[in-house]
Amino acid sequence: MNCTNCGAPMLLDRERDYFHCEYCRAFYFPKSSSDGIRLLGDNPEGIRCPVCMVPLQLSTFDERYQSNQCPKCRGVLFRRPVFGQAVEARRARAVGPGEPSRGFNPEELRRRLACPVCSHEMSTHQYFGPGRVVVDTCDGCDLIWLDYSEFEKVVSAPGSDRGTSTLAPPRVNPIPATYRGLPEEKQAASHGGLWDLLEALFGE
Repeated sequence: MNCTNCGAPMLLDRERDYFHCEYCRAFYFPKSSSDGIRLLGDNPEGIRCPVCMVPLQLSTFDERYQSNQCPKCRGVLFRRPVFGQAVEARRARAVGPGEPSRGFNPEELRRRLACPVCSHEMSTHQYFGPGRVVVDTCDGCDLIWLDYSEFEKVVSAPGSDRGTSTLAPPRVNPIPATYRGLPEEKQAASHGGLWDLLEALFGE
């Protein structure tokens, strides 16, 4: 397809599911993202996107977790502890076994971005959690940058932590009939073990 901004042919980024223009650096997103991010306006610190160099927008993720999103490439900047909490919460609410990861292009590991806060070079590496995505992190500022759709890939990756918030609560065993008629305080005491049970039955 051609760029709607300058008319040049656009290139498909197969790993991130969008088109980009090498001439005017425009982006086209074939599908709307369900990343749960709500934009709140310009960030007062003037932090800029490490990819597009445009000011990042203040945003919230799932109406709870603070982040910054680029209005142009839709990349997201998180503080790493907040990112971890957001991933954990979203995967806990996930339904189904997840989708197998498609992998990533090793060439992505060669990209070098400057931290939008301290301007030092960020570390580009494969994310160590679920989902085979490449992320950029700054240890000094404790930040993580994810390109468009990468958060969704982390959330949709298979794993035993998916859907944990929908699991049934642990089953409580009923009070055995042998001492169901005991006073409540002795019933409670009997849950401590065999000796407590014997004391509840025969003591005093």
